Amino acid sequence: MTIAHEIGHVLNGDSGTCYYSTYSARSKYEAAANRFAIGLIRRYAEAKGDSSCSYIKFAETWCIPSDLYENVKEEFNRY
Repeated sequence: MTIAHEIGHVLNGDSGTCYYSTYSARSKYEAAANRFAIGLIRRYAEAKGDSSCSYIKFAETWCIPSDLYENVKEEFNRY
């Protein structure tokens, strides 16, 4: 999850300077990187044959923190 999250920052074009700005600006970048990471992990899992039907089981299997379960649920609802 951490690696996918950081890849999200790179591909989203985050400059890394947001740590010196406000919390609300940081949270926007962090939320976008989290969404990217969850989508990336979902695509990877599907390519490897993981067809988890429960978003909670998916999150547990792929070590996604419980505070992001709502994001995982949203990703599952996209399909």
